Amino acid sequence: MKPLKPLLSLMLLALALFGCGALPGFAALARAKVDPADNVDPAQACERGNRDDRLLQCEKAAQAGDGHAAHVIARIHRFGLYGQPVNQAEATRWYRVAAEMEGGQAYTQLGIRSLCGIGTLKDEKAARRWFAKGVDAGVVSATSWHALMLLDGRGGKQDLASARRQYLEASEQGDISALIRVGVDLARTGSSEDARRARDLFRQAEAKALESSVLGTGVYSSLGHVAAFAHFQASVERENQVSQQLEAQAGPDQPDAAFELGQRYLMGLTPTGIDKSKAFHWFRVAALEGHTAAQFDLAQLWMRGWGTTKDMAAGVTWLERASIRGDARAMFALGWLKLKGMSITRDEPGGIALLKASGDLGWSDAEVLLALVHAQGLGTPIDLNESERWWRRQVECSPNQDR
Repeated sequence: MKPLKPLLSLMLLALALFGCGALPGFAALARAKVDPADNVDPAQACERGNRDDRLLQCEKAAQAGDGHAAHVIARIHRFGLYGQPVNQAEATRWYRVAAEMEGGQAYTQLGIRSLCGIGTLKDEKAARRWFAKGVDAGVVSATSWHALMLLDGRGGKQDLASARRQYLEASEQGDISALIRVGVDLARTGSSEDARRARDLFRQAEAKALESSVLGTGVYSSLGHVAAFAHFQASVERENQVSQQLEAQAGPDQPDAAFELGQRYLMGLTPTGIDKSKAFHWFRVAALEGHTAAQFDLAQLWMRGWGTTKDMAAGVTWLERASIRGDARAMFALGWLKLKGMSITRDEPGGIALLKASGDLGWSDAEVLLALVHAQGLGTPIDLNESERWWRRQVECSPNQDR
């Protein structure tokens, strides 16, 4: 998966962490310091720790058999959270622990990591086994990946009939990749009825892809809950201290501090909680100094009317500035707005060019939309081969697979 950094990264990670080779570690777990007075329920220990000891709390919970805690530890190492360096080998080991304890999405992660060599050796047979376990457990993402292995004969024999069946099952559960895959197969039959069904699937995939992307409300709709939960879980004294230090540093000559302060006000990790007006102010300070991530986030606030009057034109202006500076998310968002003529003059060639630039940088939202653009003939002739090329980009290994 590709690196998660700015505001969207914090929200997605918060949603995943707070809501949501060999085994590592039970020797290491046994060595973890345990406070004798700590009689917190192990199943909740991972959630009750403050930001400074979250890893220790999760290790204690995992030692007590909490598979969710093991999954969280894997993500801590995978993304380098809570002061830990990124360590993909540790992440893979902890996903194995999570798989043994509770299965679920850990099966999909282990399949991808085995297929792509993330934190472990590349092993297509092992990948296929992990995905198969996910299929047996009813994990829809694993089903789509397993179907790909069957389709291409990777890690075992090719099985086109089973691949089609599994793609159909995943598409019925709303998996975006499967919706595209099934739609392209239907469109290739030449039947007018299949073409109609394909168009319906492509529309479903487009709606889901946009809703889950930086243009959708889904990413932002849970912000209040996530922020409140993050604030409850955090060490309030420490968070207040950090916010005060940033207030003293932030200014036109310190855009990084201003950007971080904007994030903290938007997430509610400040003495006053969520304050979208202050978030807008500090993102603007950083954006005016050329801070690319702040420019993108400022555009989002303008377009949603958060902390300011809603102004789509102003949002587009900041998306343009961030795009010029190479922000793949901004390229994607601006490209789609241009392609559809939403709050900006319709420019189909320009929109597609921006989507391709974003996709070439490895932004999966753009890869998904490009697969749909070419399948639907949106601003370009229908080209099912080009659609499949972009579809494969977003489901197969890339240098930025782990985002």
